[in-house]
Amino acid sequence: MPEVSLFDYLKENKVLDDDLFDSLYFDIGCLVYYYGDHFINPREKTLNHKKGFKSSLIEQFIKYNAYLNLLKIRRHMKKESKIISNSYFTINFELELLGYNVYRPIWAPAYRQKCCANISLFNKTNYIKNYILNKNFTDIVSSNFLKTLPAYRKEMTDFYNKHNIMALFVPNDISFMENFTIKIFKEIKKPSFIFLHGLPGRYNPIDENRSDYLIVWGEEIKKLYIKAGFSKEKILISGHPYYRQYNATNLRFSFDDILIITKSLPGTQFSDKVRLYDRGNIVVYLLQIEKVLELLGVKSVRLRPHPSEKIAWYYKFIDKNFFREDTDILSHSLSKATLVIGPSSTVLLESIYYGVNYIIFEPSIDNVDLFNLELVPPFDGTYNEIPVAKSEEDLKEILENKIKINSSVFNKFIKTPFDISFIKNILKKK
Repeated sequence: MPEVSLFDYLKENKVLDDDLFDSLYFDIGCLVYYYGDHFINPREKTLNHKKGFKSSLIEQFIKYNAYLNLLKIRRHMKKESKIISNSYFTINFELELLGYNVYRPIWAPAYRQKCCANISLFNKTNYIKNYILNKNFTDIVSSNFLKTLPAYRKEMTDFYNKHNIMALFVPNDISFMENFTIKIFKEIKKPSFIFLHGLPGRYNPIDENRSDYLIVWGEEIKKLYIKAGFSKEKILISGHPYYRQYNATNLRFSFDDILIITKSLPGTQFSDKVRLYDRGNIVVYLLQIEKVLELLGVKSVRLRPHPSEKIAWYYKFIDKNFFREDTDILSHSLSKATLVIGPSSTVLLESIYYGVNYIIFEPSIDNVDLFNLELVPPFDGTYNEIPVAKSEEDLKEILENKIKINSSVFNKFIKTPFDISFIKNILKKK
């Protein structure tokens, strides 16, 4: 039988038009793949059909605070140079330093930060967001729900037009609200920006046609996007707000305090092609590392799961005495580590910044990893300065010979100091 997927079925049978298929692709993927107690918050915990979406007390407080702020919206919205942003890190603060009045989008309120909406949009946005988070697949693709979206889109479009919002800044283009709003900004002919939050695990052509601009951390990331077919005018370089300067150093490399980063399972699909995952391989990944390290006399290591993962699940399969849980703040954890081993991850750059060598371990065949995903630079071995272990044998060789990353690559992937002043020139022309 040929390999098929729910997404193929939806597209071939036109259950959703192309526009809505693109907007709902990520969230429908979560309904299929974001299950299992290896996740901290799998969909089993958020789906609650009878009682509705149950948010935490903190979320309810933030939402209530946003509601109170909306009561003062007329005074707020009279200000000029208004933009909407829920970008990562301290980007909103950096935008304010440029002289913009920054508003949180209504679907992502934050404490003591004003939102851009009115009461009607506030209520409708919460309804739609919670519906997608809380309902079954059949509910989400039902005509009853889908027919509410055109009117909602028009109301949001009219609101942004009326208040002359200059631009949109978002952390991604795949979650429903971000994707949906990017399309609204295209309609009103205002620019949208994505602030990339790490080293990409993919360079996907479908991303080219969404936002107007993609802001990346360094020149090398821009080159990789251009090589993948992206327009060079679309890719802007900012650096990272946390890293003001980096001077190459001799990285620590010993077996005294090894930190292991898990290879976390994707909770949805991120590509234009469906990839099927085997949950057991996240365990295989750690067992392979343990086998090699024990051959070299290592008795125990620290294990740091991805923030989305539950370490208690891992301990059903791995030796708790060998893999000791790491609960430190990441910066503290990296500062004391003498070696880090992990998969394709931005922790690669963070490790270099904190002076410790990172061994990329990506067991793979023909450049396809344990999750049936193609490896991409710099995690595929194409950089001479960045060694990659693609097998247990490779890992053992790198460990025995203490083959290090050339720490100078940090400056290729993260420009310093952080600078987004180019945004002013772009918005002046709009």
